[in-house]
Amino acid sequence: MPRNGENIYLRKDGRFEGRYIVGRYENGRTKYASVYGKTKAEVREKMARAMGEFPDAVPDMMQEPFKEVAEKWLASKKEIIAPTSYFRYVDVLEREIYKEYGDTPVKDITEAEIIICRDRVAVRFAKAGKTPSQATIQLYCGVLSQVVAFASGKEKQTFMSEKVSEELGLSRDSYEIFDPQEISRVCKCAKNNKSPEMLAALVALYCGIRPGESAALEWDDISLESKWIYVHQSAHRIKAPKDADSKTILVTHELNQKKQIRHVDIPEPLVLYMKEIWRCCFCSGAML
Repeated sequence: MPRNGENIYLRKDGRFEGRYIVGRYENGRTKYASVYGKTKAEVREKMARAMGEFPDAVPDMMQEPFKEVAEKWLASKKEIIAPTSYFRYVDVLEREIYKEYGDTPVKDITEAEIIICRDRVAVRFAKAGKTPSQATIQLYCGVLSQVVAFASGKEKQTFMSEKVSEELGLSRDSYEIFDPQEISRVCKCAKNNKSPEMLAALVALYCGIRPGESAALEWDDISLESKWIYVHQSAHRIKAPKDADSKTILVTHELNQKKQIRHVDIPEPLVLYMKEIWRCCFCSGAML
């Protein structure tokens, strides 16, 4: 990913190195060149001269059609994101976004246009008698935003204002937290309805395990003696191929980042609940 701001750092050999973008590889990843100097001022001067001598070295993807840039963005993401996320991006691009913005130059997809996209999604769902979920809004607007940010070299930050990002639900800093009354209702419901579904709710509530991770859990991943859960895979539903018998298929994959693979401690009350589920609803294979 390109770095925002001044990309100059001190090397171990005592010299300063400055890196600047000179283009992109076929897979969409950023290509850099470097200059060196004894001081930051010297490196800044060399970088300015190098970029001045080759003003067209960085292709202006903001002028390219959205679909072409989106394909490069997908190629750059394929090896670093979960397969389910990748297929969701492909699906929403091919099924909806390309129809509206495929031939539009990326520079024309502004902050205001992404808000319009949100409104178009709501109208489209309303015609079918439905209301889009916040997750659907986030997916549509988030993909548009990320492709534009990729084209503008701001992959580590959104090109939109913080206010608009929050309005669209693209800010990752805001989470809804259950209040004590809501937690009490979940626990009461679980107590009166001992089932794998309620167990999944309690696992999410007390162990902080994501829905996709819970859906992929198997009994072999749980050690009631050691009181931990081994989280190493995730499951999601994606759109099925056209020749499939169903509209969606369940895809399970290993978590692609080592830091996501972990052992999670199970509170004692939840251990007892799991033992009851094991006795009452014993099943082999997937827990859900």
